[in-house]
Amino acid sequence: MKLGRAVRFELSRRDLLKTALVSTGSIAVLAAGRPPKRILIAGAGLAGLSAAYELVQSGHQVTVLDARDRPGGRVLTLRDSFADGQVAEAGAETFGETHNLVQHYVQSLKLETIPAWNYGKLASLIFRDGRRSPSSSELSRKYVVPAIKEIGDPLTPGWPSTDLLRQFDHISMAELLKSRGALPEEIAQLQIVYSDSWDNGTTPDSALCLLRDEAIARKGASFRIRGGNDQLPKALAQRLGARVHYRTTVERIEQNNKHVTVTVHTSGRRSQISADYLICAIPFTVLRSISVSPAFSEGKQRAIRELSYNSVTRVYVQAPTRSWVTDGLSGFAATDLPVGTVWDCTEGQPGARGILECYTSGERARRLAGLSEPERVRTVVENLQKVFPGVSYEKAVSIAWDADPLVKGAFAWFKRDQMSTLLPHVAGREGRVFFAGEHTSPWFGWMQGALESGNRAAHEVNEA
Repeated sequence: MKLGRAVRFELSRRDLLKTALVSTGSIAVLAAGRPPKRILIAGAGLAGLSAAYELVQSGHQVTVLDARDRPGGRVLTLRDSFADGQVAEAGAETFGETHNLVQHYVQSLKLETIPAWNYGKLASLIFRDGRRSPSSSELSRKYVVPAIKEIGDPLTPGWPSTDLLRQFDHISMAELLKSRGALPEEIAQLQIVYSDSWDNGTTPDSALCLLRDEAIARKGASFRIRGGNDQLPKALAQRLGARVHYRTTVERIEQNNKHVTVTVHTSGRRSQISADYLICAIPFTVLRSISVSPAFSEGKQRAIRELSYNSVTRVYVQAPTRSWVTDGLSGFAATDLPVGTVWDCTEGQPGARGILECYTSGERARRLAGLSEPERVRTVVENLQKVFPGVSYEKAVSIAWDADPLVKGAFAWFKRDQMSTLLPHVAGREGRVFFAGEHTSPWFGWMQGALESGNRAAHEVNEA
C-alpha cells in the first residue's frame, strides 16, 4: 500500500491482533462449523458495511439497508463541485497511522493513501481580534498536554475509570483550564485553537471528551485516501454487491425470542423483513424516531434520546491559485471568525487551483447552517479574506450536517456528565439487536471507530 513519496506502511495479522480488535480472519475461524445466520444491517456507512463484509466472509446471509442512494454515510467526498478534478472531504477527513483497521481495509481493497497535514516549513496562523499571528503550541503544552497525559490511553479496555469520570467529565474544558490557573486571555486563545471540538454553548462539552479526542489525534502521522476517502465505502459496497439495498428507510424494529423484524419504506411502499439478528448502525439522532417493540432497556433509551452530536458546517472555497503558499503560508488558520478553522484541503492534489476548507462546529456551525447557501458563502468569503488578504474565489460550496435528516449532526460528542451517565449504555446489545457506528466505539468521531464497531458487532453476532 503506497503512502506517497515512495513510503510504504504494511500491517501484518499479528499487528492487527495486538490491539485486541477483531480481524477478518478471527471471525472466520469462530464461524467454522456453525450454521449460517440471517442478519439484517441497518446503515451502509463504514460500520454497517464492515460488519456485513466480515459476516459474509464467514458464510452468513446478510442484507444491508440504507435510506441514502449511496454507501458511506458521513464518509462523503465532493468530487464534481470543483475545477481541475480536485476533491474535498465533506465528512471524514483523515486517519492515523495507528488506525489499524482503516489501514487494514485500505490495504486489502488495494487503495492508495497520501500524507495529510504535510505542510513542511509553511507557517500556520491564529487570527483573533482582527490580528494575524503565527500559530504557537506554547499554551497547549502548558495546559492541555499535561491533562492528556493524566487521562491515560482512551483505547485501554475499561477506560474511563470512575476516577477519571469524576475528575474530568463533570466539568467543561474552560472550567478545567481555569482550575489549573489559566487566565481568561489564555482560555480564550485555547478555545480558538480547539474550536473544532469545543462548544461552550448552553450545555458545555465534557472536558474528558475533548481530552480523549486529542489523545487519539496525537498518535502518529495522518493520511487520506488518494482520490477521496469515499473510495473505501464504495469498495466495500462493491464487494457486497446486491446485498446492499439503497433508498430503504427503516421505520420500525420488532423482536421476540426467535427473530427480529424490521418495517421498511421503499419507493412509496412498506414491507417487512425478518432475520435472526439485526445490527443497527443508525445514528442515535435518527434512531430516536424509529418505533421499537418491545422497548429497549431504560438505559439504552436514555442514551438514544440524549446522546449529543456535534454540529458541523463546512464551506469550501476554490481559488484560481494557491496564493497562500506563495506567501509562505500553509493555509491553516485557527480563527475567532465565522469561518472557524481553515485549512488547504488540496494538499497533494494536482492543478494550480487550491481549495480552502472553512470548518465550523458548535454554535458557529449552527449560525452558518441557519443562513441560505448564498448568504453562507458570502459570509465565509468576506471573513476568509480577512485572514488571507487577496484570496479570490471561483466557486464555493457548503454542507451543514445538522440539516441532513439521515444523521442530524456530524459525529457523537459527549456533553458534560454524559460520559458518566450514557457511555455504559451506548454499545450494549438489546436482545437480538446489536449496535454499531462510530458513536458506539472508543474511537467515536473517526473512521477507525466506525470500522472497529462494525467488526465488534459482527463478532458479537457471530458468537450469539
